[in-house]
This record gives sequence, structure tokens and C-alpha cells, in this order.
Amino acid sequence: MITNKLIISFLLFSLTEIALSFKQSSFNPKKFKVGTFKSYSRSGGLWKTNNFYKEIEAEINSRLSNEEDGYTDMPEEIEVGQKVRGWGIVAGPEECARECVAGARPRICYYDWTVQYYNTNNGACDLCVPKTNSSITSDCQCIYGDGYNVSGMLTVNRMFPGPSIQVCLGDLVVVNLKNMADGQDMTIHWHGIYQMNYQHYDGVPFVTQCPIQSGTSFRYIWRAQNIGTHWWHSHAGLQQAKLLEGAIVIRQPKEADYNHKLYDCDNFDNIIFLNDWMHSLADEHFPGTTGGSRIGQRPDNILIDGQGQWLNPATGQFTNTPLAVINVEPGVRYRFRLINTISWDCPLQFSIQSHNLTIIASDGENVKPVVVNTITSFAAERYDFILNADQKPGNYWVEVRLIGFCFDQEIIQFGILRYSGSQLTEPKLARPTYNNPIATGITFNNIGEVCDGSNPKEICVKNLESADPVDPRILAEKTDVQFFLPFTFHDYTKDELFEPGTYQHYMVPNGSPTGVVPLINGITNRLATSPLLTQVENIPPSEICDGTKKPQHCENKTVCECTHVLQIALNSSVEFVIYDNDRTANLSHPFHLHGYGFHVMAQGSQDKVKLTPKNIHKALQLDRQKYKLNSYSRPPVKDSLAVPPNGYTIIRFIADNPGYWFYHCHILPHLMVGMSLVVHVGGPSDVPPTPPGFPTCGNFQPRIPK
Repeated sequence: MITNKLIISFLLFSLTEIALSFKQSSFNPKKFKVGTFKSYSRSGGLWKTNNFYKEIEAEINSRLSNEEDGYTDMPEEIEVGQKVRGWGIVAGPEECARECVAGARPRICYYDWTVQYYNTNNGACDLCVPKTNSSITSDCQCIYGDGYNVSGMLTVNRMFPGPSIQVCLGDLVVVNLKNMADGQDMTIHWHGIYQMNYQHYDGVPFVTQCPIQSGTSFRYIWRAQNIGTHWWHSHAGLQQAKLLEGAIVIRQPKEADYNHKLYDCDNFDNIIFLNDWMHSLADEHFPGTTGGSRIGQRPDNILIDGQGQWLNPATGQFTNTPLAVINVEPGVRYRFRLINTISWDCPLQFSIQSHNLTIIASDGENVKPVVVNTITSFAAERYDFILNADQKPGNYWVEVRLIGFCFDQEIIQFGILRYSGSQLTEPKLARPTYNNPIATGITFNNIGEVCDGSNPKEICVKNLESADPVDPRILAEKTDVQFFLPFTFHDYTKDELFEPGTYQHYMVPNGSPTGVVPLINGITNRLATSPLLTQVENIPPSEICDGTKKPQHCENKTVCECTHVLQIALNSSVEFVIYDNDRTANLSHPFHLHGYGFHVMAQGSQDKVKLTPKNIHKALQLDRQKYKLNSYSRPPVKDSLAVPPNGYTIIRFIADNPGYWFYHCHILPHLMVGMSLVVHVGGPSDVPPTPPGFPTCGNFQPRIPK
């Protein structure tokens, strides 16, 4: 159980970070500076100081005499409605989902979450209908899914998607998580939040914290420092696939947005939350069966904002559950936020009948607008796009298809874009089919596509341009450090995998009698039993390794299991070359870096650019000799990026955020068997001290008494 001292420690740290300055002798009654907070732009690698004000003299006088008004220093326990000196009144989820105003005071945004097992289509669905596409609080405990009854999933506050966190830049987010799922230890990762000065709350078991034991609670505290569309999810086992996930949106004053003139509305319900869906427990697909009906890790369906329908092959009829509906007014330009939360192997393609999609942000970072018709998205990616409701009023199909490994399953799902005043019916156009979908037109980020200029209807991530200027060190000919990270899968023989007395990690993706394990630079990552950030002294140095320094127990072994850590000096420029040595057709690997956004410098095919350990020092030069881009001066920023099949990606970032940061494939079974590593930036003195009372964990191996 987290302690009251811990709560006080980090909330007081946040007060110090704001650096409140009350100078009664110098204030202007019309515009009184109350304090500052910092926000971060990954594109330029710059911190920006934001001022906030009080503008009415009566409010100032009230503020200066807040002791009489019931304000207190940060209390041991907080609740919505409390008055806290330096912050104002503690706000709840709905109050924090507000229009962001320049100069307004940041808020403490408090969320009270309970995790428990749950099921779909239960009695709650007889009482109410979920009202919104991105519920902020639990207004209805009904979860439809696709109409197929599923049990054993994990939810926050009996909601799916889970409750969204929608705040303004500078707000302090406090989430009190109560784990009431018996037998399920967990953590929550805030995907896309850089966590500068809040490293202890990144939510990775055995990297930044111990798992939260069932029956206990843990309070997460982090500052909304970087704008954009993000999401939260469990980072333990298969819990994300069991529905423990939801949206995060950090807004800024609209006039500060690079693309603000292109849209009229950024409504709280304009979130399109996409996830793959199984009719059986995720556990039944890991490590995977040898033969039978549940081979591999393929989903049964896909949902849009937690809703959809399923075509029952036995009856040839769709379930009667509602489709997701997106409501628009004619002539209005809307900003939508697309979040891909798939857990398994297959990327998705998204399109809306008769409407263009103008991409304006990727993984929370602004880009110059690009008009497409179809967005291909891989696990953990987010894309903000503008839709102009300029078509004839009526109903239009919203379409999502799973592609890649799922081509042969023909999984397709629909929603409805509905203009106000239209009939509450399906669109007049016959429901598209998988092999006769909505016209794809200009396709963004297609699987296996590296955009060599041969197809004008294909646009890749590398073709996007950052809306903000880029740190010159990113554009330099060379970086301070470079890492070559080839990955592959080792196919175990029966003798290897089932040797008596050995217990290797493995997964079975194709129904084979053995299994496979991933290797990054020859290593399968096996995290220690204590967090690297807080208890590294409890981890034997012999367990920590990298591609050039492997432990003795890995000698003469094809598969080396150890805690894979890359050491990087603080503030150095870094280049990763991630390289697919496995070359499985139609399988892209989406890699995510915690604590950072990185610049996409290159994406290419090994058939056209041969990269080896000997020429890797000039990888970017070789890529540019083959692919001619117009985005070299402003390469886009992402935190999740797919490596194409038989391809490579080159990314760069400035290592200005100290701590231990996870880097991993976001396909859950691949992550679970070690397709990951840890990036360690800086040293112990560069991160905030571990909060008092922070939970500890590790092995218990007492001496045997005489």
C-alpha cells in the first residue's frame, strides 16, 4: 500500500516545480502572474515556460487570504472539492475535461479507479446504454463488445474503453488505482507521457516499480507536460488484451496549436478507440496451442469505441449490438483522435466513406497537414486527423479492416458517421465487405510499403514533416552514440526446448510442436526481480548485459537470456538502427520507446539498401542515396514505429530525460517472451530521489537454519 508520506512528497515536489511567486508589491490588478509551469516539445527538444495569471482584483485578494477561505497545504489524502494552496480546488474528471485557456491556472485532476474482473452483455445492459464514444466517468456499466458473451476481462470502473483522462497542458494528474482483481498483479503505463521528473510513475514492472499486488492500491502522479493524443494500458502480462486500457488527451489553448486554423471543433467525444477482440480468454492464446482450433494469436474481431457486430458463421446473421456512431454537423471541420490499441499481430486500416482524412499529428506531436483517404496503423500508434463534414447530409460508413497476418480471416468492422437530422439507420450504401471495401485511395503507412516514389498513392511515416523546427543535433551527419539493433526469432528444436531441467521462455505462433523466442542483438530480455530504477543495487551485475557484453551463463548458447540494458550518457544524441533479420512476410514489428519521442530518419527495404555491422556507421547516408525525401530538415516525431517486413528503420533522439526507459515490440506475445530492452540514460543523481515508502520487491532466499 502506498504511504501518505509518498503522496505528500510528490505533490509537494510538484508545487516546487510550479515555483509559485506571490509578490504583492509588484502585481498588476488586471493581470497578476500567479506562477509558471513547463511544457515540452520533443521536435525541438525544448522546454517552454508557461505563465498563468489571475485577472480580477477581487480574485487576487481572495487568493492572498486563502487561509481564511479554507485553503490548506497539500493534505495527506485528497478528494475532489478540496481547496489546496497553490492549486485551487481539486478537480474531478469531468471538470478537468475543459476548454484550455491561455494563462489559466493548472489543476490537480483526481481519478479514482477500481480494477476488477467483468463480463459483457450482463444485466447492466438492461438498465442503460453507454452514452459517449470516450466516457470520462462511468455513466453506464454496460459493455456490449460485439455481442458475443465474454467473461474474465479486466476493467477500470466497469468501463470499456476505460475512463479517459482529458486534461490541459500543465495539469497534475493523480490516479488512485485500487487493484481488486484477485490473483492479478499489475501496473499502468501512461503511453506517450514523457514523465520528465516523474520517472517513478512510468508504470513498467521491474523497470520503474514493483507490480501492484491484488487487494492493494497505488497512487500514480504525473504532470501533463506534452500535448497530444495518448493512451494508458496495463503493462503486465496479457492484461492489455483483457481490456485494461483507455484514452489520454492533453490539450493546449487552441490558438497555440500549429494546425488550429484547419478545424472548428475538438470535442471530448471525438476519440476513435480501436482494439482487437477475442471471443476467448487471451490466456488461451499464450504461449499458443499445438494444433487445435485456437492456433496462434489472431483475434476474432475488432471494435470501434468498444462497440461492433459479429457475423455468426452458424446463422449468417450479425449480432444486434449497436455500432459506434460519430455525430457531425454539416459544414463543420472536426479534429478526431485515432488510437490503435491492438494487442496481437495484425495492423489495421481505417477509412470513412466519401470523406478525406487530413493528418495533423502523430503520436501526440504536430505534423504539417497531409490529406489521405486511408490510414494504416500499427499497435500503439495514434493519428489526429481533420474531417470536413462537407458531404450531403446522411449516414456514411466508418470502416476498419485487420490486415497483415489477418488477411485470410477477412475481419472487418463498421461504425456510422451521422450528419445531424439524418435518419437513425445504416447508410444507404450496402455494407462493404472485406474484399470489396470502401475505396482506399491515397493510403498512409501501408504494411510493407517503404515509399520509394514508385506509387504516388502511398505515403509513409517518413514522408511526414514535423510542424516545429528540429534540434540541429538530430540533423547532424553523425550522432554521439549509435546502436545497431538487428532482431530475429530463434526456432527451438524439440531437444532444445524440452531438455529436462531447463525452462526457456517461448511462444507458439503457428501451431507447431515447439516454439520460438525473439532476439534483439542476440539477446532475449529477461527483467530482474527488482526495479532497475529503485533497486538496482539488489540486482547482481552478472544479470545485466548488452550486445557487446553478455554474461558467462550465455557462453556457447544460441539464446542468451539476461537483463538487456543500453547505457547512454545524459544529453547525448542517439541513433538506433532497427533491422529485421527475421523477414517474415506481412509481419511488421511496432517498437515503442518509453520516456521519449524519436525522429523518424529513415524507413527502407533490405532488398534496396543492404545494412551490415560493417557499414552501419553510414546507414543514413546509404538510405538517402536510395530514397529521396523532402522531410530531411523536419523529420517527424513518434514514440511507436513499425519496422517493415524485411526492412529497417533509423531513428534519432536527444537523451535529455534521465532514467530507465523500456523499448519493446508492442505485440503482446512478443513482449512477453523478451522482445525488448532497457535504455538507461544518465546516472542515479540525475533523477528525482525515490519517494519515501515506495514499494520494494525481490527474491526471498533466507539462509537454511542449522
